[in-house]
Amino acid sequence: MVLGRWMRISLAIAFAVGVLSPTAHAETIRIGSISSTPVEETRIFQPLADYLSDALKAHGIEGVEIVVAKTIPEMADLLKSGKADLYIDSPFAATAVHRLSGAKPFLRRWKKGVGEYRTQIFVRADSGIDSLEKLKGNLIAFEEQASSSGYLLPKLMLRQMHFTLTQKKSISDSVVPDEIGYLFSSDDDLTVKWVLKGKVAAGACDDEGLRRRAGQDFGKLRILHESFPMPRHVVLHRADLSSERRTQVRDALLAMHETEAGRKALEAFQKTTKFDELSSTAMAPLMLPLAQSFLDSEFGLTISSK
Repeated sequence: MVLGRWMRISLAIAFAVGVLSPTAHAETIRIGSISSTPVEETRIFQPLADYLSDALKAHGIEGVEIVVAKTIPEMADLLKSGKADLYIDSPFAATAVHRLSGAKPFLRRWKKGVGEYRTQIFVRADSGIDSLEKLKGNLIAFEEQASSSGYLLPKLMLRQMHFTLTQKKSISDSVVPDEIGYLFSSDDDLTVKWVLKGKVAAGACDDEGLRRRAGQDFGKLRILHESFPMPRHVVLHRADLSSERRTQVRDALLAMHETEAGRKALEAFQKTTKFDELSSTAMAPLMLPLAQSFLDSEFGLTISSK
């Protein structure tokens, strides 16, 4: 009895001074991504996970894991169920996941040294096409269906301006006068080459990538239109992540570029430069009703009204 009493007193003292805490227990932070090749995707994210595991150890985090979903709805389910805590992706995929799961965008990732980009729709300077209106009856090349800068953003932009876009299977397909035909090149380099060689009337590419890919031929191109700016990549946290844990993760990511170990981890993580704060207006264009309807259609989403 005496021993039991002293045991209870000792435990009470331990909780009071913080040696043991009724709420303190080791946790695992899980970073989510979407890919059809989970082994490769895990390899890409591992440097970030390893760094955060060390950086958050003092806060009771026992490890950081990578969870890979195959689809946007699957990623949303992982966030809603607490099986993923963070998700990093392009703003279009991030907005779709946000709509399905309620996950909150809170940081920006500078992937490959780029914090934000604009999509540019371009033609040959000598093509006689000097306005988007004159693209009607012609073909535009997009990169691939999963590309934000090479497909989703320029297509959304043209849809917002009430152009009709119709997908074609090949360069030889006919395009009726009141529509803009589009097809996929599968590669931004090929998009630029097709425009320069006159195989298609126009192409779409991010601003920095277009200059780099066109090189000395950039002067042969005319920029018809430039989109609003978009963050290169966005970091979301699940909706019910505690404010304390969110702050700890935020602070660790924001400080990465300030240390040698952090810079090495960022470089290994697809040449990321840094993470910084996401402005309150950065995602605003994708929150408009037309943009959300477009995303639902492109990603095949069904948003519950509950």
